[in-house]
Amino acid sequence: MNFFDLLSSLIIILALIMALGIAWYTEKTKVPPVPTLPWVRKAMLNILKTHCAADAPLNMADLGSGWGGVQALLARQYKQANVTGYEIAPWPYLSAKLRFIFARRIKTLRQDFFAADLSHYDVLICYTHPELMTSFKDKLSTLKAGALVISCAFPIPAYTPIETIKCGRGIVTEIYVYRV
Repeated sequence: MNFFDLLSSLIIILALIMALGIAWYTEKTKVPPVPTLPWVRKAMLNILKTHCAADAPLNMADLGSGWGGVQALLARQYKQANVTGYEIAPWPYLSAKLRFIFARRIKTLRQDFFAADLSHYDVLICYTHPELMTSFKDKLSTLKAGALVISCAFPIPAYTPIETIKCGRGIVTEIYVYRV
């Protein structure tokens, strides 16, 4: 076996381990680690521009942050904000952790956001799963007064959004906006 055969075998084994890990965590969390669609990101930014000043020193959290795309977007648009991502799946977490290794205002935690203290955040963004949103409604009472919660695709049961935005063509996503 030459070097290239060994290298290709290692790459195949690593890809298989990653795929199995992603499949296992997808089954566990019921949420696949897929990036947020570009038009959903744009709509979220427009919502944030309506509700938050661009130069405000905000504490923002991306709940179920995946690969870190929304974290990066938030940090780019809100230069005074601190952005924290919560992700429990190992590969997306590791990817985001490495992506932001030198970023002072962005951090990624491998932690279940249900176990986290979210009371100091001004803005929370989540794109998870309907079952998780049912559980998340209990967490809302622990948030700071006036916190903005943006939920992509899935409403928070028993709460009335202050705004609902539909975005996209073909694949239409609803975004629900709440004020605590």
